[in-house]
Amino acid sequence: MVGLVLFIIVVGLGVADYRRRDLEINVVLLALAAVVGTPVVLLANAAELTLVGRLVDVRLPYRTSLVTSVTASAANILPLPGSVLVRSWVLNRGGASARQVVGATAMAGVAWLVATFSLTGLAAVVGGFPAGWLLLAAAAAGMVPLRLMVNRTGHGHPLTVAALFGVEVTTVLAELGRYWVVLAALGVDSDLTIVSALVLANVLATATGLFPGGLGVRELIAGLLGSFISLPAGVAITASASDRIATSIVLGVILLGVGLSKGTLHLDSQIRGEVADA
Repeated sequence: MVGLVLFIIVVGLGVADYRRRDLEINVVLLALAAVVGTPVVLLANAAELTLVGRLVDVRLPYRTSLVTSVTASAANILPLPGSVLVRSWVLNRGGASARQVVGATAMAGVAWLVATFSLTGLAAVVGGFPAGWLLLAAAAAGMVPLRLMVNRTGHGHPLTVAALFGVEVTTVLAELGRYWVVLAALGVDSDLTIVSALVLANVLATATGLFPGGLGVRELIAGLLGSFISLPAGVAITASASDRIATSIVLGVILLGVGLSKGTLHLDSQIRGEVADA
């Protein structure tokens, strides 16, 4: 409830500022960003889960990982870390211990943060913002615990770990591309630095663990980051909220399709049967 109230207040102020700038939303272009961008991220998330499974010796078929990815993304609307719980449950049902799941999941999370800080930091430095060096330093610092976790969890899986990092980079690039189209749909001229700031807001909001899916927090951070670059806070908030709403609608349609195909209803039997056959 608190997150929803924060979302309404922040977005209300942001949209009011956006409207004062005589800008118009291209609904078709916004829909295109969500229709193309959402499945790409879901596919990348499924690949990540498959690779995490390999790290704990659970052979998840890609189809099962994809159904889990859709379900986990939808679970983010719950007032708890729904995505993590769903993915952990799947790995546990596949035979991994709780300790293994925590270690491999943490390694994937750190790899995702390192990839995000590296790409957004590089974009900021190229764009002439010294703060980008802080992000690059954070990425470098993140390599330390990542290396320790690789030695413990990923020992014997060097190619899997490399592939996992490649997937995280792909996920960040997909989000950068989606936000570029979102800003174009809002009639805003953007560059890599601006787009990177919005992607960074997503990551920071998720990392806080506050409210379902960082509701309200993501939009607030987007506005704050926007004020430090050449993007008005109101426009940044509107872009973040528009992306959330559009992608949530597409995710809902995809989840409905998976449900109608009985993918989520038989997920447990899929895991037991398909893992045994893998």
